[in-house]
Amino acid sequence: MSWYKQAQSQFYNDLVALFPIFAQKAQEEYDSWLQDSEGYDEELGHGGICHLIAEPIADVIYSSIPYVEYAATTSCDWEQHVYVSTYILSPKKEGYVIDVPYSQYETGGGFTWKKIPEVKFDASYVTIREIDTDEIDYLNEGEY
Repeated sequence: MSWYKQAQSQFYNDLVALFPIFAQKAQEEYDSWLQDSEGYDEELGHGGICHLIAEPIADVIYSSIPYVEYAATTSCDWEQHVYVSTYILSPKKEGYVIDVPYSQYETGGGFTWKKIPEVKFDASYVTIREIDTDEIDYLNEGEY
């Protein structure tokens, strides 16, 4: 889909308008992440926080966009990462992945992550990518 068409979509525009709130939620999770000098957190061990960032983003989508049909965390198929998938079915099928890429606030891999110091999130940290109708159908069937 071209940038021009995306910009004309109400759903797309409504999601992008929420980017500052998504960044605020990411900042709240980041600020509460208390790792020691070895990268250990009492609650998370050596794990990262992408799932903790994604959960409130999905909640914000549901509470802010009344016509949204789906907004949930999704585990990435090709790496250890969690982001948000969201879609509507009407007036046309339209879906997006909303993400705050982990490389902006943590380093590592698998189940061992270390906080990048002093990150300050803003809307530019949030990404959006369109998903195709086959992926929407897959999500809609509850297979994720």
